[in-house]
Amino acid sequence: MPTKVGFRYASVLILLGLCAQMHAYADQIMSIPTAIEQAAKEAGIPLSAVSIEVKGPEGNILLALNPDVPRKTGSVMKLLTTFVALQVLGHDFRFYTDLFADPDPLHRGRWNMALRGGGDTAFQYADLLKLLGQAKNQGVNQIHGAIVVDRLRFAYEKDLTAGIELAPNRVSGIVPDALSVGYSAIEVRLPAHHQGDIKLDPPFRVSRPKLIKRIGQQDCPKDWEEGLSLIAADSVLGIKGKLELIGEWPRHCSEGVLHRAPLTPSEQLEWSLRLTASQIGLSNHIEVIEGVAPSYAKVSIRYPSPPLASLVRDINKYSNNVAARSLLLNLAAEKAYLPATAQDGAKLVQSWLKSHQLIFPELVIENGAGLSHKEVMSAAHLAEFLTLSSQEAEFPYFLDSLPIPGELGTLQNRFLMSTDRKHWHLKTGRLDGVRTLAGFHVGTTGALTTVVCMIEDNRANLALGIQEALLEWVRLKEIDTNSPSK
Repeated sequence: MPTKVGFRYASVLILLGLCAQMHAYADQIMSIPTAIEQAAKEAGIPLSAVSIEVKGPEGNILLALNPDVPRKTGSVMKLLTTFVALQVLGHDFRFYTDLFADPDPLHRGRWNMALRGGGDTAFQYADLLKLLGQAKNQGVNQIHGAIVVDRLRFAYEKDLTAGIELAPNRVSGIVPDALSVGYSAIEVRLPAHHQGDIKLDPPFRVSRPKLIKRIGQQDCPKDWEEGLSLIAADSVLGIKGKLELIGEWPRHCSEGVLHRAPLTPSEQLEWSLRLTASQIGLSNHIEVIEGVAPSYAKVSIRYPSPPLASLVRDINKYSNNVAARSLLLNLAAEKAYLPATAQDGAKLVQSWLKSHQLIFPELVIENGAGLSHKEVMSAAHLAEFLTLSSQEAEFPYFLDSLPIPGELGTLQNRFLMSTDRKHWHLKTGRLDGVRTLAGFHVGTTGALTTVVCMIEDNRANLALGIQEALLEWVRLKEIDTNSPSK
């Protein structure tokens, strides 16, 4: 039985340990690189609002500042969603859109048709054309009555973007749908100098902007495309429906590309189905209704999505919110949670983390995309997760999905100052008052350094200098570590 002396001795050891931890933490604060301190000072952001953790190839902590403080994640939350999906489902996993057709017994030569959504977020208008074309090649020559659309794989997800500033037509806040076309958004291509037609994908009809701004020979205004909105001009759906582009379109600007969401996912699918059926001669007018697809039919076609590695690459490279939210739902659906909800997907992510001894009590996952002020995580735990990910089988596909400065994606025009920018694989996030960054530096020897920086302050929009100073510190640290004198 332990003696009182033993208890006192243990208490002293615990106290000494706590003092050592507090002393080490104080040393971390004092050892923050001068360049980072200066960048924070210039931005007017206190160091108390900044969390940093940098881990070396062996998992050793190279730099830490407020690492255990829960912070809003922004889009770095996509790292958890995409990596866990790769690990659970595999990089070559595919989702399927199913088409069913049966001949109508009362109308010779006519067919009844149903579509069942399988959560393929990359399903485009061109894919819809191919799918219906395959049905026509199998004898479905005329659709009779309504097309039944089965989107029951996903439970209806409310818009989880309240209080967040979104682009026109709420592209960032599109609600996930099990059967969507073109991410339920419309791509608009405006010809340079007004010379040519406006092109849409899906190819709906569109009118030119009512307001045309002429500014002589001045430079084209920055971000001029943001002033243009796309609205549904007609209340009646179908191929006669028309979209209207409104706002100012400067005559002297080069080609512009917009992404807008004037229709709900179900409306966009309905418009697309009617246009497609008319284009390939299946029907001049069809009705689209919600329902349950049959379990069997004379004609049954499974249309595959691109492999999951490709879908994850699009999510992380371009920070696609609706695709990330859909992936969280798909993760639940594939594990028999039907209809799937974001809560189901979050439980599966948390379960995977716990199965790998990653216990993150502060972690909150609301939609898996980071488009939420409720999603939080600490820098220490995010760095721990990323370090573990580098040891897992699907890591090469995950690393390949992360944006590289100067290449296509969200970092195409960011962090270009670094002389070794091709060595960085980073995901950034932003919300009002939030800027985050997380990812890896691949050293000259192939060794990985894990970097996490999370900033939460009303001046966070000025935080770029802090992020750049951190990346430069890691770069110089890598050079110093691998110098011949070491």
